[in-house]
Amino acid sequence: MSMEIPRSKPTPIDLGDIGATTLPAAVWKRHFWALVVTWTVVAGGFLAWELHDQKVENEAFIRHTARLVCQKNILIRRWAAGHGGVYVPVTKETPSNPSLAGVKDRDIVTPSGRRLTLMSHATITRQLRELELPEDSVLVHLASLKPLRPADAADQWEVAALHRFERGETEVSEMIITGAGAHMRLMQCMKVEPGCLRCHGQQGYRVGDVRGGVSVTVPMAAMFLPTNANSIRLPATTGVLWLAGVVAIWLLARRTGQQFRAREELIDRLTQAMAEIGSITGLLPICAWCKRIRDDREGWIQVETYVSKHTSAEFTHGICPDCEMKVRAELKI
Repeated sequence: MSMEIPRSKPTPIDLGDIGATTLPAAVWKRHFWALVVTWTVVAGGFLAWELHDQKVENEAFIRHTARLVCQKNILIRRWAAGHGGVYVPVTKETPSNPSLAGVKDRDIVTPSGRRLTLMSHATITRQLRELELPEDSVLVHLASLKPLRPADAADQWEVAALHRFERGETEVSEMIITGAGAHMRLMQCMKVEPGCLRCHGQQGYRVGDVRGGVSVTVPMAAMFLPTNANSIRLPATTGVLWLAGVVAIWLLARRTGQQFRAREELIDRLTQAMAEIGSITGLLPICAWCKRIRDDREGWIQVETYVSKHTSAEFTHGICPDCEMKVRAELKI
């Protein structure tokens, strides 16, 4: 005996909302690399900003150092000029200054017979500079547009600075890049004071005129800068933070990808299960007497059990009128 039992219609399951949240693996890869690029730009921008700040701080520190050197030399010159120069013994290293040939009492002899010569403020400054440490690479030059000594002639940069002094500026500084590296050049104006006229009055200077300037050249590489250590440590620290960020992005992408793959597998199983929903068809072996159905795995089982197992139908139990009459007759009710 064969029978066909239609399955009850299942409740529809809408997979649209679930499927809408899934993305192909290629899209997730693009998102991952977009996050990595964004993080790289942020880390690189932070590093560039910090290095720029360090550069500004370094230049300010070197400019301050150069300014101190200038001020020291100007103060020495001002002290010597205020005293009209200093008499020192005539030696091979300190002969009579030919630039002071027109100065009265340039050379004198003490009562004891010791010969002395007048040392100008420029010579004092120069000799003090020569006594400084040989490894000191900070260069000091006394520059003028009308020098008494050829060695005091201004170079091209100093000439431009001196012209700016004549227009009212008192200090000029600039970072210069040459084949020897970066150098901070700073020059401060020197104006003619009353004590200067003893030597320079013959050149036509008057008090208040721009006499020249003290030029200082400080090489960046020779300076111990407070931020030098940070210049090495900061890129390393930024690199470690960047790597940690990339690892965190990778872990997040990996976890999110696993979650979406699990969701896609669930959707595939649900889709496959819904595709298998249909009706029980074909020949079913059923007992003509007890009406049980033979199941290949569980043997002979009740019709209700078989149908419930293979469909979504559920059973309720009652009694039909014919059976009710038979039962009452048997029970004599």
